[in-house]
Order: sequence, then structure tokens, then C-alpha cells
Amino acid sequence: MASRVFHHPALLRARWRTALDIGGGGSGASSLDELVPASAPAALLASGCGGPVLRLDGRWNELLQGLIGIGNIQVSVHHGEARQTAYGLLSTAQLTAGGGWLYGPGLDLRVFFDRWAHGFAGLHDTDEGVQATLAFFDRSGQAVLGIRLGPHANTDAFSRLIYRHRHADQRSCLLATQASPLSAGCDQRAMAASDAVLHPLLRGEQPRRLEALRSAGPLARAVDPQATVNLLRVIAERRDPLCWLGGNHGAALAFRGRACRCLVEDDSVCLAGFGFIGQLQAQQIASAWVVQRQLDEHHRPLLELYDAGERLIAALGGPQNECPVWNALLLGLPAPGGH
Repeated sequence: MASRVFHHPALLRARWRTALDIGGGGSGASSLDELVPASAPAALLASGCGGPVLRLDGRWNELLQGLIGIGNIQVSVHHGEARQTAYGLLSTAQLTAGGGWLYGPGLDLRVFFDRWAHGFAGLHDTDEGVQATLAFFDRSGQAVLGIRLGPHANTDAFSRLIYRHRHADQRSCLLATQASPLSAGCDQRAMAASDAVLHPLLRGEQPRRLEALRSAGPLARAVDPQATVNLLRVIAERRDPLCWLGGNHGAALAFRGRACRCLVEDDSVCLAGFGFIGQLQAQQIASAWVVQRQLDEHHRPLLELYDAGERLIAALGGPQNECPVWNALLLGLPAPGGH
């Protein structure tokens, strides 16, 4: 007998859209964790447990491993008002209880399970077919990773997967934690050399970061944060190849390909490549630095964007091979204040 479960589509769509929307916060407390506001995204989604939402049991590595071969997926990673989204096929995973690496055509995802606390799943019918979704949150109730199956994915296999990983407690409230007791630390052996440098910045593990950059001499140069928006426009107009790494303390998403479009509306900036969308708010970029990173035995210039808390929002680079055009674009960025 199939283990497929369907829930009311309107209710599930509403809860999922609210929970994964950027923002959140507010007053009040959830039922079992006073540190998480009742209006936090995880608490809103947890209120649907026992109905349209299924709480997961915290075996994150086994759950994500089970997505291999299911079909095309959409992956979204948040950092405040910034969001990276990629579409592709998951074919390879190197995961431990602490985290690891997931890869496939169009996808390059790193996960850090020690920052995950809550996970939920949903499966429901729509006019376009069955929509299947996973969402993961940190201890503060904020979204760190969202996964949605593509229209031609194997939803029967997904249904069996989430059924095996359902939590024993499906009450409509947020539990204190769903994290596996083994989820401590991340296996850095699965990380590339460049990732090992940048991931601690996404995770906020290097305080006083800007002070270190200011004292780095010729290896780091502050640039005008608003000028980076014009740089993205130029890259998209030229359809230049680009490397992008962005994320948060629980997940990081990388893109390597050609940028094909950049849309700027009011304060919102959206950069699109084949199977990838990077969105951020220009005002979120508190500082921007051109940093000479030693990658693959060579110094390569990266554009690093930081928020007001000195946490890395995204790092942008040119192709892995030496790229005079990318270097020239970075050299043309003015210093803060246009000096």
C-alpha cells in the first residue's frame, strides 16, 4: 500500500509561503521554546503539523541522501533579505552527521547540520500536479534551506522518504529541537579549498572581520557597496562567466556559469544565470571588499559583500582561470564615497 499523503492545498500553500518568506520575527512565544517567537517562520509552519505539514525527525543526512535520483529540485538559501535559488538534479552527496556537500547538474550545495533545529515536509495536489516541499530552520526559527521538487520528480518516492523520516510527535506547535544528537560540527573533508575559506564567514565564525581586512594592506581594498550593483549589471550585459557563493550559517549555495540578466527595481537586485537566481537588497550591503584570496596556488580577486553584522552575504569571482576582464572590472570599482 502506498504511503502517499495529501493535504488541503490552499492551507498548505499559505503556510509554506508564509514560513519561507523573507523576514519574520515579532512578539510572543511558541508552545515549547520561549526563545522562538510565535511569528517566527518555523513556528508558523509547525502550527500546521497534524494537518497539512509533517514534522521531520532530525536525521538530516539520511533524509537529504534519499533525495538522490528523485528528480529535478529547486533549492533556496536565505540570508536575511538575500536569497539564492538554484534548479538542477541532485546526483552526488558526501554527508556525515555534521553536514557535507550535495552536487549535481545545476546544483552545488553545502549544508551544516549543527545549525539546523527544525524540519518540515509537505505534499499536496495543485493544478500543475503534485507539489512536494522541504523546509529547514535554525534554533531561532529562521529559514536556512528550502527544497521543492520539480514538476517531473518522483513524488511517490518523496512521499515514502518523508514518511520514513516523520517525527513521532506531530502536535501543532514548535518543539524545543528536532536536531539529531549526532549533528555536531561539519566534515570539512568534503569542502573545496575555497569553501573552507569562505564558509566560516557565512557562518559568522570570524568576528571583527572588517578590522582584519583593513589591516590586510594590498590584499584587501574597500569599495563602494552601491557600485557593486552596477558591476552586476555590466556582468549580465556582457554575459560574463561568474562564480557566486552565498548563504547562511546552515547552508551555502554556489553557482558557476554565465550571468544572463540583472534586474534592479527600487532597492531590490536580482541576478539570473542558467538555472540560478541571486536576489539581495542593495541597502543590506553594508560594506564591500575586493580581496585577494589564495585559491589553487594563485591569488584570485573576489568581491565580498558583508552585512552590518560583518557576516558575508555573498562572494563573487571570475572564472577559475585567470580572467583579465574580471580583474579590470574590479579595479574600476571606486572606493567608498567615490574617493
